[in-house]
Amino acid sequence: MADINQLLPQIKTLGESTFDMYTGYINTDTIIEETTQYLSKLQIYEEPLYKQWITVNNGFRLFDISDETNMTLRYLPQQQYIHLHPSRYAKNTIRIKANAMKTAVALHVMNLNPTATQMVNEARQFIELSPIKTNSDISEIIKCYELLV
Repeated sequence: MADINQLLPQIKTLGESTFDMYTGYINTDTIIEETTQYLSKLQIYEEPLYKQWITVNNGFRLFDISDETNMTLRYLPQQQYIHLHPSRYAKNTIRIKANAMKTAVALHVMNLNPTATQMVNEARQFIELSPIKTNSDISEIIKCYELLV
């Protein structure tokens, strides 16, 4: 279980609420390249200019990637200061409950069956989430798990 121990802090970064997950056909490298081209075209790729551009617009900017999925740009005061994620309810996205995705990731890494309540609860205990009571409570977890595999 060493892999899950290393992933635990990262699994927790998925948040406490919901998020939009990109399901389109464009791969991550292409999305990064399109974002870089967009920012370079606007001549705001350098951190001070990017930070100002984001800050004067309530902390975010929107743009579409080539498959017409709307993306949100934010500023993070870190080495990788450009934060990019799909916009809420954008084309080619699905809305995911964070705890369902955390559970699905843990199940996948731990190689556990997502349809067995006991195994789901084993994964949830490890990632410090409360147990579910019945198999009927795991439909969203299964949906997330299927996205991963």
